Amino acid sequence: KGGEDTLLEIVNKRSSLPVRKHSPLMQYSIKEILNMPHCEFQRLINWVENIYIILNRLTAQPTNKIEYSLSNFPDSQCPHVGNKGKNIQYLKLSEAFEPLGSSNEYSYQHTLKGETIYVIPTNFLP
Repeated sequence: KGGEDTLLEIVNKRSSLPVRKHSPLMQYSIKEILNMPHCEFQRLINWVENIYIILNRLTAQPTNKIEYSLSNFPDSQCPHVGNKGKNIQYLKLSEAFEPLGSSNEYSYQHTLKGETIYVIPTNFLP
């Protein structure tokens, strides 16, 4: 289809990577990304960078809770943003670090058959 498939459709066809269904990134086709307004692209890049930071925090300190807040961008900030761009929210990471639970047993990291795995909440996925 020449760049018309969304990234979610491409990932689902070609790999078994876990992704979330209503992802701000995965809603776009490559063609849409290449042709979107600069301000919408910046929103998308900022969101992707913050998801990357969340995943790094999760693996670096798996017993700490990861907290963030989401808010809408002001309409005046990007007047030509498309409907998909309006789905991208401002993700602000909390700088506070607190334990995930009352002991180190509460962790995103687990060992299964000798391998380290991470239980990643769906909203942390790209």
